[in-house]
Amino acid sequence: MKTKSGLFAILSILLLSSIGVLTIDTAFAQDSEDKNEKSNDREEDKSQKNEEKRLENEKRIEEKRAELKDKKLENEKRIEEKLQETEEKRLEKEKMREEKRKELEEKRLENEKRIEEKRKELEKKREELESDREKLKEKLSERTEKYEEKLKEIKEKYQNQIDKLSEKNLQSLQKFEEVKEKIEEKSEKIKERLDAKAEKLDTRTQKILEKIDDGDYMGKKIGSSKTTDTYELVFNSITASAISDKSQTSSMTGKMTFTTFDSSKSNLKLELESCSISVDEIPYACGFGKARTVSSGDSGAKDSLVIIAFLEDNLAEEVHSTLKIFVDSDIPINQIEQSEVSILGPQSKLSHLWFLDGSATLTKITSSDETSEDITDDVPQGNDISVTLEEEIGLTTP
Repeated sequence: MKTKSGLFAILSILLLSSIGVLTIDTAFAQDSEDKNEKSNDREEDKSQKNEEKRLENEKRIEEKRAELKDKKLENEKRIEEKLQETEEKRLEKEKMREEKRKELEEKRLENEKRIEEKRKELEKKREELESDREKLKEKLSERTEKYEEKLKEIKEKYQNQIDKLSEKNLQSLQKFEEVKEKIEEKSEKIKERLDAKAEKLDTRTQKILEKIDDGDYMGKKIGSSKTTDTYELVFNSITASAISDKSQTSSMTGKMTFTTFDSSKSNLKLELESCSISVDEIPYACGFGKARTVSSGDSGAKDSLVIIAFLEDNLAEEVHSTLKIFVDSDIPINQIEQSEVSILGPQSKLSHLWFLDGSATLTKITSSDETSEDITDDVPQGNDISVTLEEEIGLTTP
């Protein structure tokens, strides 16, 4: 019994041991299986994660690819826009260059047109100048002929007067011979100057010559008065100061005679008839001239006289000179019978040579229509001959 119990116990122990072993094995197997399952789960999780990562990477790659594609498209679009902008700029520049070229071409054509117009204008002026020169030559030729005729008349007049002189007037005859020689010499000099100056006279001079020739030099008459008065201006004490050197002084003597050309209630215009003056001992003869009254202040009274005359010295040292005289009076000029007047400087001057300043006497004298035939009235010291001839020839210029 004890043996059976022992066996049972042993068997129980063995059974329990087997069960324990089996349980252990089962446990180990279960544990291994659990481990395998866990490992498999981990593998699956890992695979899943890897798959997710792969998918995520693919997604990112796809997104990156899409982004790159978008960037590529955007870059292509920008490049296209840039190319289009560049093309537009190129076309705009070409357009601007074309417009500039057209503008330059238009300017060139316009300049050529202006040049052509200027050339035609100059050609027209040249033709007009040539025509004026020819007309002037013709007029000078006519004046020269008239001058020669006048000279011939004077010579004949001299010869007639000389023939009438008696023996007791031989001394006067010698003087007349000297005057005649001076006239002949002067006539030749004037003819030479006319020939030399024929093509040098400017437009202004030609216009003055034409006015003198046509009788328009004095202008049109405004007043209705038909009274003709004669005024005589005698230079009493006139100081002449050299324009180039004011320390160099001399004197002016002589007189000027005017006749009324036009007059109204207050205005007076005079025409120079004759003059005989000497400056620095050089005698001058008048070619032509005129004078008009002006007001020196605000009162409106015409108490001043402006004179302009064109002279020639008898020695032919100065072919033409301009005499400007400003006369100032205490009373209106047209009310003067005889009065001392002032010659104002430096307004008064003889060309570019002398400033004039001093006093003179202005006298209204009775006009006379009678003309003396005495030879001394016609030619005092040879001056009046120059007056007549110079007025006809019109050699002087302002």
